[in-house]
Amino acid sequence: MKRAVIILAILAIFLVACAKAPTKQESVRDEPLKSSATALPEGKIDIAAVSITTSSPSFEAGDRLTIYPVVRNLGQAINGVEVGLYANSKLLNMYSFDFKAQETKGPIYTWYPDTAGDYEIKIIVDPNKKLDETNTNNNEASRKDTIY
Repeated sequence: MKRAVIILAILAIFLVACAKAPTKQESVRDEPLKSSATALPEGKIDIAAVSITTSSPSFEAGDRLTIYPVVRNLGQAINGVEVGLYANSKLLNMYSFDFKAQETKGPIYTWYPDTAGDYEIKIIVDPNKKLDETNTNNNEASRKDTIY
């Protein structure tokens, strides 16, 4: 009887752990930002463009390119934060995020560029300058990609 109870307890712990395990997408959003930044004072806003990666640094026109921008709220909870995704200054997509305090968001965007050339893929937090942020120097992240 004791052995059966122990086995059931271990099984229950395992099932609870599996149910709470984040998916790959969730783990990007909830991953702590690795920086020396400290929490902002109550009511202060700072949204940072952390990084932008793509599925490939070079590809052919017409191919699918997946873009992975990462944005982090370094302050208190805030709703309606605009983030623009651009390719050579042309708007590809505009996001509107609701952030919990210290939350990271990592949306995925699929793009099919039809013209060859060098591209700067960029995310800009608050492109219309609506927020009163404590730091706007961290509002952009970009990378270069080549389309053949």
